[in-house]
Amino acid sequence: MTSELPACLPSDLQRAVYRALRSTDTLCLPPCYNPTYWREERLQIAACAAWQAARSYDPNSGISRETYAALCAQRAIHAEWRRLHADNRLVQMPVDPETGEELEVEDPDACAAVWLQAECMQLRAALTTLNAIERQLLRWRFEDGLSEQEIAQRLGCSQPAICKRLQRILQRLRRFLEMGIAPNSPESGL
Repeated sequence: MTSELPACLPSDLQRAVYRALRSTDTLCLPPCYNPTYWREERLQIAACAAWQAARSYDPNSGISRETYAALCAQRAIHAEWRRLHADNRLVQMPVDPETGEELEVEDPDACAAVWLQAECMQLRAALTTLNAIERQLLRWRFEDGLSEQEIAQRLGCSQPAICKRLQRILQRLRRFLEMGIAPNSPESGL
């Protein structure tokens, strides 16, 4: 993993990104993250947030663009951290109190809930293989309901480019879910 910012990011925004990183260094690691990956993730989140802040910055706001971008980057990192911790609520399998072994679930509704939870966990694991920009594209498309054209306008690129990027992301997620393997294993190819 590389911990470098794009060279095209202006120096005041680069300083804002590094300020946001320093201010969030004390956050505990999200579940299933190693320190290097979490730092890289925060770096990418902060870079995206700083870039978006620069686009919405009002010079008459009374604070510098760097400070505004640093605040936006910090807020974005904290939001992602809260989301990752909220997503870690797991359904515990029932266990035999004497042996400690997992019990088979006979209730069809309970069984369905366990399978749904397992699928959600697998999807969360697959999503952790995506970088912050890829996850943002998915959020805009599927959570916010933006069209590919609206996303393209936000990013200043063409609709076909967004379409291809989304298709590649979804194909990677599909392949990961079909294979049912750990995201960091060599077989995943992700």
